[in-house]
Amino acid sequence: MKKNSQKNLTVILLIFLLFLIAACGLATSEDNTITHKDYPYKDGTYTGRTEPWEYGREEAIVKIVSGKIDEIMLRKLDNDSKEIDYDNWTGKEVDGQTFPNLMDYRKTMEEEMIEKQTYDIDSISGATITTENWIESVKLALEEASSDEYVE
Repeated sequence: MKKNSQKNLTVILLIFLLFLIAACGLATSEDNTITHKDYPYKDGTYTGRTEPWEYGREEAIVKIVSGKIDEIMLRKLDNDSKEIDYDNWTGKEVDGQTFPNLMDYRKTMEEEMIEKQTYDIDSISGATITTENWIESVKLALEEASSDEYVE
């Protein structure tokens, strides 16, 4: 009789442990549930713009899909609010002046922000003001897209 109760207790403990392990696995496994904490943005397209400065202003157009950052377009605008010609901003000398490589910098920053799902990235030396302003522009757009609750 004693052996049967020990077997029964062992079986019950094993079953309990299996359920416990399975429950832990389910809690940490990735599922398709969308929560406010994970995706705090309302779907749509949002624009953030910094204040004008000596060389124009920066702008970010951010597209949110399913509560996540889907696309970012960073733009540098001149003093007339027209987008600059990035062919002149390749890090090479043009008409005796060398301009930072904004063509590459903006693509690098767009990709990093989308991958990390945040504006909180480092600015780029050599174009510090412009890249800091792009970061601020994305922050402003995301503030506009912020949602108190996610609606699918």
